[in-house]
Amino acid sequence: FENAGIVLKEDQAIAMGNYYFTDLSGAETKVEYTFGYQLHAGRLHINLHHSSLPYAHERTEKTIFRMQRAALFSGSLFG
Repeated sequence: FENAGIVLKEDQAIAMGNYYFTDLSGAETKVEYTFGYQLHAGRLHINLHHSSLPYAHERTEKTIFRMQRAALFSGSLFG
């Protein structure tokens, strides 16, 4: 994964960046993520999570197939 940035404010933080799924054939799919964290009673909690494929104006059938295959291997279903 690669962090694009982290913002800290008082007892909260937001991290954004990219992670990559690689399927068995070696094809890589980039996914953008955002995580929000909050420190409460000395424990760090995730209070926000969002992941999505980068916006692409036009997706080919091959790209859609790779996205679906990556979703199956990651345990999530996005489309």
